[in-house]
Amino acid sequence: MKVKALLTFLFGIINIQIAFSQSNKDFEKDYLTMRKSVFGIGTVITDTIINNGKKLPIKRFVTIGAGLMTYAKIDTNVITNIVTAGHVIKFFKENNLTSIYLRPSWADTIRTTDYFGVQVPLTNSDKTPNTFLYPDNKIDLGCILMLPGYYDKTYREKILKDGNNLFPYNSMTTPYLGDQVWIGGYPDHIESTIQNNFLYSIATFKPGYIAWKPSANMSNTDLIHITLVESNATHGNSGGPVFSLQDKIELVGILVAGFDDIDSVYLNNKGVIDPITKQALIAKSRAGVSIIEKAEYVKKLIQFVQSEIDRLRKSGGK
Repeated sequence: MKVKALLTFLFGIINIQIAFSQSNKDFEKDYLTMRKSVFGIGTVITDTIINNGKKLPIKRFVTIGAGLMTYAKIDTNVITNIVTAGHVIKFFKENNLTSIYLRPSWADTIRTTDYFGVQVPLTNSDKTPNTFLYPDNKIDLGCILMLPGYYDKTYREKILKDGNNLFPYNSMTTPYLGDQVWIGGYPDHIESTIQNNFLYSIATFKPGYIAWKPSANMSNTDLIHITLVESNATHGNSGGPVFSLQDKIELVGILVAGFDDIDSVYLNNKGVIDPITKQALIAKSRAGVSIIEKAEYVKKLIQFVQSEIDRLRKSGGK
């Protein structure tokens, strides 16, 4: 009986290890599935690189934020759009830029000097817009239409082969406190640190945990639409999708803000003062709190965009 019990115990450990291995494999599969619907949102700048000791001018894609590729439906037509943070779209308007470049995650292995992505004008030739902001300015969401007429050759060839990876926006969830989530985006600290030696923009997913969410009966309009996540989100994650992988892939929301943990440095219970600046030394960490707009407001945004497109179509673009 002791031998049988020991064998049962050992087989149990083996089965747990196998299950853990399968779980990792399934997680990676889900991760890669999520990644397909993530886009980098940016602009193209003129820059210089050092080549054989000489400065050479180049043009390259620079990430401003991230977005989730989903769709709107007008009658029987499906219109591709990228949902992002409203302030990402406002960046282009406030800086008088006329186009937004949308770079799909499958282009991450292509140098940013070689492929800028799909160039979408903020306004079409008939004066109709390609960008929409959530109608309530408290909610930091917006979307960019990516009409087929603006697809470039590289993008057309890719979607003919693999198809457009549109996220089904009806698959959304409200997480529980403590749930682990994954924040997608294009953190710019990689490129900023390595500078001209790394001309790539790579989508990553960072873990976080649901730290706060509004109660079901909350009436505070400043807070009812957001969720707080303990995470290390940084620049380039703005507008990126936040997913849950509890049982299946679910959209939790869109990341719109992040804050660093900052604290004074103490020694023997006394704050340390910098002898040069005479200011208190502080420690800064990327592990801070991030704000996401809840997934249900993504769905409401899409419904608003659908109604606006239909209205513009019927009114001749006015």
